[in-house]
Amino acid sequence: MDYLKTLRMQYGVSQEQLAEKVGISKRHLIRIENGTQALAEKMETAIKSALEELWVLKSDCRLDVMIDYVRIHFMTKDVRRVVEEALRFPFADMIREERGFYGFDATY
Repeated sequence: MDYLKTLRMQYGVSQEQLAEKVGISKRHLIRIENGTQALAEKMETAIKSALEELWVLKSDCRLDVMIDYVRIHFMTKDVRRVVEEALRFPFADMIREERGFYGFDATY
């Protein structure tokens, strides 16, 4: 898929960055770009989405947000998954307080 390589290069994204973002090895990405690896539609969509996201992060467009307080309720106790997948926030940056409100075990 030569056009994916061209698009990646136009966006200024390295193979390492793209492979990591998509969750595949660099070797797998190289095979896809060279056309020696069959490309499923789902993988193509994931690669394009990752390229666009990486391009936005590299662009001069910047948004700074400061949140003083927010309360969100999810119907799960898997805090790590909510933080990383739903909120797209690094779980390692969260602070856990051993007190909770409304019957919850903790506050993040």
